Amino acid sequence: MRKILLLALIIVSLGVVGCSDEIEATEREEIEKEYIEEDTEDTEASEGKIEMPYGRDEYLGSKWTQEELVKHFEDLGFTSIEVSGSKPDLRNYDQNIFELYVEKGLFSTSESWEAGEFLNADDTIKIYYNEWPIITVDNNEDLKNVLTSVDIAKDFAYKYDGHYIKVDGYVFHHLTYWGDTSHIIEVRLGDKPAEEDVCGIEANKAFSLRKPGDFDQEVEEGDKVTVIGKVNKKDSKLQIIAVDAVYLKKR
Repeated sequence: MRKILLLALIIVSLGVVGCSDEIEATEREEIEKEYIEEDTEDTEASEGKIEMPYGRDEYLGSKWTQEELVKHFEDLGFTSIEVSGSKPDLRNYDQNIFELYVEKGLFSTSESWEAGEFLNADDTIKIYYNEWPIITVDNNEDLKNVLTSVDIAKDFAYKYDGHYIKVDGYVFHHLTYWGDTSHIIEVRLGDKPAEEDVCGIEANKAFSLRKPGDFDQEVEEGDKVTVIGKVNKKDSKLQIIAVDAVYLKKR
């Protein structure tokens, strides 16, 4: 009787183990099936979609040029990219990309997006950029040449009238008039006077500034400064590029 009972227990035990294995196998099959279905759904959902690596605001400003940005969106897979250039003003002269939007569908309005958001590959990306980026001696050979030469400042002023330029230089001359209420500050390239006479920048305080303190009227001859201004061909001379200075401070 004991042998029969022991044998029955063994059979039942084996049956339970076998049943457990079958349950585990079934559960694995169901999990794998669900994973395959989810993966298929994700693939279908991502077809024709582009995941944005950055939010819209991260493209604005001076980090990207218009050319770099167009190539970036083309590399992401967008097929419709529109660009529109405009001249800068006091608010945005130091920016390359003014505005950036996506238009979804035929009757959609311009919209923003966040990093990680999916957009359609055929959505239209609209880029509004600065067609006159700020000029420096590092990105413009004409400015570099004129500030290291003589007698060609007027030509530069006529070619780039209305453009904003930025120069690190030193105060060559500081003229005050009308009871010290008005200032004309001549700035020349570099940290100290050149061995030969060269052209300079005549910084006249602009009518409007971003901040009241952006034009330091207390600078003295020899001070190292940074000047940013809008080229004014009317007031320029043979050896002087006149600018309406929106920024002049010691550096």
